[in-house]
Amino acid sequence: MDTIVVIILGAAGSILALAVLALLGRTRVALLVLGRRYRLADVLRRGGITKFNLSRDDYGRTLRTYLSQAQHSIRIISVSLKVTHDEGDFVGLFRTRLAQNPSFRVAVSLLAPASTAAECVTASLDLTRDELDREITEMLGMLMSLKNSLQSGQRERLEIRVHECLPMGSAIMLDAEPERGIIQIETKLHRSPRAESFGFEIKGPSDFYNRHYRAWMLVWDESREPRPNEYSRR
Repeated sequence: MDTIVVIILGAAGSILALAVLALLGRTRVALLVLGRRYRLADVLRRGGITKFNLSRDDYGRTLRTYLSQAQHSIRIISVSLKVTHDEGDFVGLFRTRLAQNPSFRVAVSLLAPASTAAECVTASLDLTRDELDREITEMLGMLMSLKNSLQSGQRERLEIRVHECLPMGSAIMLDAEPERGIIQIETKLHRSPRAESFGFEIKGPSDFYNRHYRAWMLVWDESREPRPNEYSRR
């Protein structure tokens, strides 16, 4: 809906500009401007892209607030999640939603600390191997502690995994199904602050959404459950 409104407003503004420029004998230029704006809006609409954030300052809300809009499921595939957790305590949100809704499900996969991929990502994040290992291990420990503290019936609806591949970034999938849902993709520039990460949101149904859903679920399917006590909090 947001994309359609943007298209309508952009087209209306362009049509007005077209009329003005036509009076000035510049109709050809005006048509070119209108065409470019419409084509861009149409590409975004067809792809299901509803938001684009140039940095984390553009989000205008915390991760916890964003996750709160999910109605029946949250799936996250990320590196460590440590920084974003510190901003909003989404572990507490997981506990609340699992208790409130008997059908709500949460699934999280983080980068395996001992993997080759973890060694590769340290340079891009501008962290030492020990720093990244600590971030991931602490976050996994918090998630495992949460899972162990949940009541029967809730514990089974929290899945925790680790992956050893290095996807293009991180994904937050809200109520995501093969054809419908929301997927937020975030990535960052090499050796830049994580606050400068940029991303976009896709809403299904669209072919672009379907492609992202399949790819990120493939990462999930290739991930594994932690071994007993592998990441228990010390």
